[in-house]
Amino acid sequence: MRCQSANTLLLDNCDVFLSMGDSVFDEATGGGILRSGITEISGEAGSGKTQFCISLTLQNILQQNKNIGPISNSGAFRKSAYLSCGEGEFPIQRLSQIASIIENSSNQSTPGLSRQQLLDNVLIEKCHNVEDILDSVTNKLPDMCREDNVSFVCIDSIGGLARNEFDPVHKAQMFERTQLLLKLSQKLKWLSDTFNVCIVVANQVSSSFDVDSASVAMNPLGNAGIVVGKDGLLLMDGAVTPALGLVWAHCVNARIILSRQSSALRRTILNYDNVDHAHVTDDNDIVTGLDNNVTTLATASSASRVMFLQFSPAAPMSLTSYQITNAGPVGISYNHIQA
Repeated sequence: MRCQSANTLLLDNCDVFLSMGDSVFDEATGGGILRSGITEISGEAGSGKTQFCISLTLQNILQQNKNIGPISNSGAFRKSAYLSCGEGEFPIQRLSQIASIIENSSNQSTPGLSRQQLLDNVLIEKCHNVEDILDSVTNKLPDMCREDNVSFVCIDSIGGLARNEFDPVHKAQMFERTQLLLKLSQKLKWLSDTFNVCIVVANQVSSSFDVDSASVAMNPLGNAGIVVGKDGLLLMDGAVTPALGLVWAHCVNARIILSRQSSALRRTILNYDNVDHAHVTDDNDIVTGLDNNVTTLATASSASRVMFLQFSPAAPMSLTSYQITNAGPVGISYNHIQA
């Protein structure tokens, strides 16, 4: 195979990101969700993981088919695949609601896709265990990419299934889980590289006991503060870390952690006059320089949440305040964290 010039490679990779459909999110992440590799979205219950997954599922269809006319054959559309995992039914009404809002937001000058076109191009599969996910990724999704023009895959979520099926007390079961996760990540990356498919995987979080409580107490925001530790954890009223351990963490290319805020932090947002003030100290690993730079955000309601970009090849760490609206997640403000 012949070598390519850097400029040729740059032109071939102009479609690097899937926009998150919100300028604040896109700026905080360096452009949106990477179309190559695996992006993990983790968070506690009620933080908005599924809301992000549904929104991105529809955004992919909207952006990948923006030049297709309203009466085009359905087979020409680029589609999104959604693997709904665990207990409960897929939130189809919520998907329909956001699709309707997208349809209504278009106008004659910028015509978009109809609600029916959006829903027709979301392919949903129910997965009951990790083996179902692996079977779908290995045997079904490659054909769907070739034959159905699938360009986005969301797994929502892998954390609950993997944690429920394998007992952490038994080393043999944990070894089996590790092997399955490694195999799954390899298959997902192959799928992404081979078919240029954007991969998003939702995950749960676990409590972490690796941070000294004294560090939390020293945070200027108090017990409801944000602490960035040595391993980049986001702490909201206690330490949390994405589930499935270090092996899985090394399998993902970008990681986003979502969190609900306590009432004390809910009324504020990190809004630095100079982002150089935001840094992580070497001795106690807490965000400092906040005393004179925390401002009241009048628009932040009781539903405000925080998105933490823990790592990404496209952007430095950042904290973004956001809300869940009828139209999906909406960013309010963000700031990069300099380590």
